[in-house]
Amino acid sequence: MSAWLLLLLACGAPDPSTSPGWDPISERGALQDHGCEAAGNQGAAITFWLDHDGDSYGDPRYDLTACAQPPGTSHRAGDCDDTRASSHPEAQERCNQRDDDCDGQTDEDDAVDAVRWLADRDEDGWPDTSTERVGCRTGPNWIQPGADPDCDDGDPAVHPGASEICNGIDDDCDGLVDGDDAADLLMWYRDADGDGFGDAATARSSCEPASGWIEPGAWADCDDGDPAVHPQATELCNGVDDDCDGVVDEEDAPDAVPWYVDNDGDRFGDPARSVLSCDPPPGYVSSPGDCDDLRAETHLGAEELCNGLDDDCDGVVDEDDATDAGTWFADADGDRFGDPDAPRRACELPPGHSATGGDCDDTRASVHPESTEVCNGIDDDCDVAVDESDADDAFTWYLDADLDGWGDRNNRIDACYQPTGYVSPRGDCDDADPGVHPGASERADGKDNDCDGAIDDLAPGG
Repeated sequence: MSAWLLLLLACGAPDPSTSPGWDPISERGALQDHGCEAAGNQGAAITFWLDHDGDSYGDPRYDLTACAQPPGTSHRAGDCDDTRASSHPEAQERCNQRDDDCDGQTDEDDAVDAVRWLADRDEDGWPDTSTERVGCRTGPNWIQPGADPDCDDGDPAVHPGASEICNGIDDDCDGLVDGDDAADLLMWYRDADGDGFGDAATARSSCEPASGWIEPGAWADCDDGDPAVHPQATELCNGVDDDCDGVVDEEDAPDAVPWYVDNDGDRFGDPARSVLSCDPPPGYVSSPGDCDDLRAETHLGAEELCNGLDDDCDGVVDEDDATDAGTWFADADGDRFGDPDAPRRACELPPGHSATGGDCDDTRASVHPESTEVCNGIDDDCDVAVDESDADDAFTWYLDADLDGWGDRNNRIDACYQPTGYVSPRGDCDDADPGVHPGASERADGKDNDCDGAIDDLAPGG
């Protein structure tokens, strides 16, 4: 290298490594000769190296031989970066991505500012303190100290910053498994009566229940001394809040009964207006069947009357069983008298009926109680007697005690048919003597033989 180049470098000439087109080697011979003459040295020339950064180590790429050391050179080579005084063979290696000690390696583990690294195999940001190394940098899955140690470096969900949960693992590395700080702690409740529901006043939180404590969600037992009382029990009409809803004997109890409003106070309610309840509300009754809740005399079971109303609420108005219904008789023959054996009760006269009974033959209009009895073999006047003596066409018959064919006019009866011992001719003036009767021959015997009112009125010549 030329002497003038060395002088220029010593005075602040450009760095050969950063000056394009500049070749110091071409000037080497002139610098060598000039150096020896300037030094007056008659001995052997010495090799020097360019030391631009003044760290007493020269750049091994740029050497020269001279009788005396030129300015800006060093008698020691080995500088790997002659632009930095901090880089030379005796420098301390640092973590700066440079070969500070010029050993051909960058940022090796013995760097003065190398740091301690801990393994983080599960990449959760928390180290395994049992695995340590020192260096400027490492490969993947290593981190610098500063975080608390990871108690399971094979599970990224387990580390000191994790939330403890109920899973049988020490998630947050505090030495406790499923501790009381678990994020998903559950509330447990004592179930003293064994009905599967707990007492809300005995709540405790933990991951697992103790004996006699029940799982979450079934805690609202309002009476933990009665196994029949709990939130899923059936509400009954018993004065107890069976289902723990805060209401006793509500209307949804399966044994609740309907109650019906009773406006008229007749103890029968309107079937269209009811409520379900264990106990009757004021103004309600248990019996429905009031078809007119404004009339106390109208209800189920009331007396039906002939008044144009459905008094007994059976859906029929003035039916035949009304208390004041009349009795009517079937009058098939239209004679205004009905068959007493075919009565019918009704509020009004039914068609084909009569208010008067007593007809003994409802197939004959001429037969009825007001009919005239005649001799026809029929009970025309329905008096149970047939062809009796008062028949309109009955005959008069006279007693014929002496059987002479003439009856005693003073001993008579009326009849439709000739009675035994009676005859229709009358006028016998002595019904004890068969020889005395009208038409007999008068004799001189002191009797009126021919019943003409004269005794012994013999004819001339008699």
